[in-house]
Amino acid sequence: MPRPKRQMTEDEQAMALEIGARIRALREAKDLTQAKVAAMCGVSANAMSQWETGRSRPERDNLLKLASKLETTFAYLLQGDGHAEVERAVTPSALKIFDLTQQLPPEDHIAIISIMETLLKHAKN
Repeated sequence: MPRPKRQMTEDEQAMALEIGARIRALREAKDLTQAKVAAMCGVSANAMSQWETGRSRPERDNLLKLASKLETTFAYLLQGDGHAEVERAVTPSALKIFDLTQQLPPEDHIAIISIMETLLKHAKN
């Protein structure tokens, strides 16, 4: 017989609401439906609805799937860390560029910016 689901504490409820709000904001920023994201993650649309409304909280594996599909980080979904502009969800390639740039000394950042601006000018022509 399945175990009855334990009631969330007030802190757990608050966390579930915050996680749900971040999931919803990212999903909407990508113009995706709950059903589409649910299918991408292999869960039901009902589960997505429950997560977004804070009625339940996704398990770790599902948070990892959501982070991948919504192009964000596990830390952002769980705690709001590392993803300041939800409206401009960072793509994996943008993260790679950022990570590589961070490995260079600060004086080389100007050169990287110049190269990127030159590429952008050529792309517009």
